[in-house]
Amino acid sequence: MSAFAEDFTASLAERCLAAGSWQELPGADGGPRMAFQSAGNGDAGAGYLKLWRASGDSGWDRMIHARLAADTVDTNLFFLFARAQGVLPHFHGQAVQFGGDQCVYNADLLPRLDPVDHPGYFRAVFEPLNRPY
Repeated sequence: MSAFAEDFTASLAERCLAAGSWQELPGADGGPRMAFQSAGNGDAGAGYLKLWRASGDSGWDRMIHARLAADTVDTNLFFLFARAQGVLPHFHGQAVQFGGDQCVYNADLLPRLDPVDHPGYFRAVFEPLNRPY
């Protein structure tokens, strides 16, 4: 199977790494933070979770790339979390590959605050993103 979904998601992480100061938090063996094993075959790998922490002077806090690989489905999740002190929404990207040539993806900005309690937040943060370019 082609690795488009994994490569695409890894490229998101690489762009973030190039734009800021990040430290990867590896697992005990120096590889990804977590290695996933197949439920049906404990010896078979089923993906991983990579975790990075941003430097203290950044508006970002953590970055995650999780890959869940099972048979012909390769799911890759990417999260970019902002610091708790700010209201910047978190970024989530997902790419799911089915076989060698079928792929779906989505991207979303996950709000920090409840829209019922903080309607002004949504106007301030998301309205600028609605302007046509």
